Amino acid sequence: MRRQKELQLNQNPQISFIIHDEKPTVVRQSLNALKEVVEFRPELCEIIEYELGKIDISGYKDSMIPLIKKDIAELRELIEEKQEI
Repeated sequence: MRRQKELQLNQNPQISFIIHDEKPTVVRQSLNALKEVVEFRPELCEIIEYELGKIDISGYKDSMIPLIKKDIAELRELIEEKQEI
């Protein structure tokens, strides 16, 4: 299963690229943009969820960490809702 996700990710490398940026503002904007991706491309939910688990927030300022965590939680909630449908 993990190998399959990695193969799918290789077909969609931009998802990985945009949410692992060194600038927290870019990460937050990307996470918010991914909400639309989840809405219109639900087949990418597993890949997005996989990448969310790999985000390392330890390199960001303390003031940004709670905001990024909030964005991740909101995106995960949306993914969960989409998978229930």
